[in-house]
Amino acid sequence: FMSWDRLARMYNWAMTNDALKATIHRHSKVLASIYDMRRVSSATCIQDFDSCVMTKMYGFESVEEMYREWSCSRFLEDIKIPIITLNAVDDPIISPSCNDIAIRLACQSDRVLHIQNPVWWTSRFLHW
Repeated sequence: FMSWDRLARMYNWAMTNDALKATIHRHSKVLASIYDMRRVSSATCIQDFDSCVMTKMYGFESVEEMYREWSCSRFLEDIKIPIITLNAVDDPIISPSCNDIAIRLACQSDRVLHIQNPVWWTSRFLHW
């Protein structure tokens, strides 16, 4: 079975090329005056795309600042009702280091149950 890195890299590439870049290129006549289309075309992962498109669209100085601002991790400690967090170890979108946030929260709060599945497709099935 594919390791998280390989699966994430494949997902990252597909999302960047098939979804994100394709959408921008479809509207390139309008967007060329706003974005550096050469830089958009050379994006090889979601982070590159976010750096050249999303940060400019939403007025962030860096992709790190944008991710920090948009992360729900800033609000997790404020949850007052019981919650279950579910993530797969090999999730192609969320890196394994992100599990640490949910695990740490579950260890600190009796209102949080964190379930970590070994396989992402099982998590998707449970989620839906």
